[in-house]
Parts: sequence; structure tokens; C-alpha cells
Amino acid sequence: MGRKIKGKKHRTVRYPEQQKRLRELKLYHKVNNPPKVLDDQEIPKGVRKIKEFKEKAHILEEKYARKQQEKKTKKLKKKAQEAQLKSEKSNLLKRFLVESNEETIVINDVRPVKNTKPADITREHLTKFTVAPPSTKITKAQNNREEQARQVKQQKLLRELSNEYPSMNIKSTDPRDEKIKRSAKKKVNPNKRLNKREKDKMKHKLKQKEKDEERDLSAPVYDKVQFGEIVHAPPKFSKRPRNTQVESKPGKKSQNLLLASILNPGLKPTQPAPRKFDYTPDLTGKRKALSVADRRRLDKEQASAIAAYKKLKADKWKASQGK
Repeated sequence: MGRKIKGKKHRTVRYPEQQKRLRELKLYHKVNNPPKVLDDQEIPKGVRKIKEFKEKAHILEEKYARKQQEKKTKKLKKKAQEAQLKSEKSNLLKRFLVESNEETIVINDVRPVKNTKPADITREHLTKFTVAPPSTKITKAQNNREEQARQVKQQKLLRELSNEYPSMNIKSTDPRDEKIKRSAKKKVNPNKRLNKREKDKMKHKLKQKEKDEERDLSAPVYDKVQFGEIVHAPPKFSKRPRNTQVESKPGKKSQNLLLASILNPGLKPTQPAPRKFDYTPDLTGKRKALSVADRRRLDKEQASAIAAYKKLKADKWKASQGK
């Protein structure tokens, strides 16, 4: 008997009533609902889809344009901030460079200060330069935040100026700089027991140092001569520099010159032996790997050897026939 083939398993519907209700709802507006206007025609599904795709594409284009505009505005804002920072830094530097009467400069603000004498202050001056009192909306916390931001900005400017102009001895009031200095001054205990990671790090540093030293030794050394420097004698080398070829001196060639035999008859010019060119090509391997000339020569030798062998055989046969 053959194997019984089972039929497809019938999976029953879990909620048949609900399924029936959904199907009826879908067909509710289509069954027994003739069109009110006979000439009216519904928009095809393909056309509706094309319209949806167009709308989506339009939305995506608008989104892309908005993002590009945001990028542009961000870039412009950044440029404006950089320009403002540059101007503030230049103003701060000017205040450092200006020589005051008391020979002391106190930096409390980033903004430039206008020097005005008490005698020059008049009613018009007061009305012109008086600042309106702060509004009641600005709270104490906001003022503190603004003050903190201003101090951070000032410290950053001072740090940048001290890095750019080290000869001016500009001191920054940032506590982070003091921490960095203190951490740099920390002494490393030589007897401290290192773990595996620290040992590997130290080995890597030593290897890197050796590589740098080797690179420095192999690099060519140039003698820099300053303008107006006077040199009385060439430099004396105790050792021959690396990567230099030993050139023969012209004085040592005097024995090999033909003129030396005329000046000193006892000496005879010692001519060097002629160089022998021994061209023995490597004929091992496949013949197609050889050059064209070598191949032609080998073919010629082979043909002559075959001809000589044939001639020898023919002579032997004739001799045997003559007997």
C-alpha cells in the first residue's frame, strides 16, 4: 500500500460573526446604491495613487528646502559669533597694550571702557549716556546665569590671548588652568607597582621613542648658516657620514697616468686589466620564456644537429649496402 497523502489542514475562523460584519460594512455603500448622476465617473485608483505620490514628493522637497535653510542660518550665526569673538578679543588686547597712568590694568569686563574725566561730565553727557534701569522681568537667577556666561567667555578670551602672546604674561583667572598646572607638576613614584596595561603602555612609548631616534639618525642633516656668519675653515669630520660613497682621490691616480712615466722614468703606468663580459644566458625552463634571439639560435643548433645525425645514418647505411 502506498503512503497516505493528507489533505490541507483547514484552519477555522476564530470570530466568524465579526468577519461577516466587517465584510458587510465594506459593501454597505456599494450594494443597492445606484449613482445619483449617471454621467459622473469615479476617479480611478491608479490616478489617486499618482496624486498621493506627487503630494508626498512635494512634502519631501519642502522638508529638504527647510533643512537647507536651517543649515545656512546656522552657518551664518556661527560666522557672526566668530566675528564678534574676534572683535572682543582685539578690544581686550588693546586694553592690555594701552599704557595707563597708574601702570596697572584691571580687567573686569570684556567691553571697551570709555575714559572720561569728572570735569567733562555735564547734564547733556549724563542724559546722553545714561542707561535705562533693568526691567523687573529679569530675575536674579537670570542675572547670575548671564554673569557666569560672561566670566566663562572672558576666561576663554584670556586663555587664547595668553597662548597667542606668551611674552605679555597675561594671567587667566580660570581655576581649570591651575588644576592642569598642578597635575603636570605631579611626581611619578618610580617604585610604584605597574599593572599589565600600564606596562604595555610604557613598552609602546619606549618603542615609539626608539623608532623616532632611528628616523632622526637616518634623516639627512643640513648645516644652517645664518646671514653674516664668517667661516674660516671647512668642518672636520672624525667619522664618515652615513650613506656616503667613497670617492677615489685624484692624487692617487698619478701612477696610472701616462704623463707619470715621462716625468719619472722609473715608474711604469699600471693599466687595469680589461673587463671580461661573460654572457651565458639561462636556457633552462620553457622555450617560450626565452628571448627571440636565443630561441632562433637554439632552433638553428637543433636543425644542424638533426641534419648531421641524418647524414651519419645515411653514410652508415650506404657503407652497409656497399659490402
